Amino acid sequence: MLAPDPDRARGAARTSPLGFRDPVLLVPLDTVSALVLEEPAHDLAAKGFGVGHAPPAQLPASAYDRSRGRYRAELVMALMREPRGPRLLGVTERDLYAHGMNFVFGIADSPGRAALISLCRLRVGADADTLRTRALKEGGARAGA
Repeated sequence: MLAPDPDRARGAARTSPLGFRDPVLLVPLDTVSALVLEEPAHDLAAKGFGVGHAPPAQLPASAYDRSRGRYRAELVMALMREPRGPRLLGVTERDLYAHGMNFVFGIADSPGRAALISLCRLRVGADADTLRTRALKEGGARAGA
């Protein structure tokens, strides 16, 4: 019988002998197309992540706050939580906020295997290269890079 891995129990990214981290599945949410996820997938792979694509999912209507015109990030995260499954990184174009904050760029369980980023505010004042850099930084941070 194998002894439990203490880092794994704490939710830390496990690395292979070659330095590759646990795979991350990118989940397009709502209006995000698979094409939008190609560059982040490539960039995360270059950082040592195994990257895959999950089927698209819809944002839950119950997460939308009409008074703020934004989605509550904690409620959207419920889609990303699969404790025994792969690490999931949800990507949306919709504006997000969290309790006590006007907006968030992203949110992640720590420890955990679920993360979520929004491209909405990352796009502000950004050309394509700047958006790509911002998305990589935010997605990488949320995925555990």
